[in-house]
Amino acid sequence: LHVNSSHDCLYIIIQKNPNVLGGMAVIRGTRIPVSRILALVGMDYKLTDIRREFPQLKKLNEVDFVDITNFALLSSRTRFGISQLV
Repeated sequence: LHVNSSHDCLYIIIQKNPNVLGGMAVIRGTRIPVSRILALVGMDYKLTDIRREFPQLKKLNEVDFVDITNFALLSSRTRFGISQLV
């Protein structure tokens, strides 16, 4: 699912555009922040729960769901200067 080598565009499901929510990472084609999806995951929401919460994400699949969590992991590792998993 690589788009280019920058982690900002690594996953097709995620979009960063300065004209959409000030450049915050969102689910492509929506204004739903990735951070909102991750917050729901943190509250034990499953993929089916997220689809119910956001009907516009009805096509969100397991691979997309994993990409969203991987994006968050990669972003946090980059933010904190962690180059390898320990």
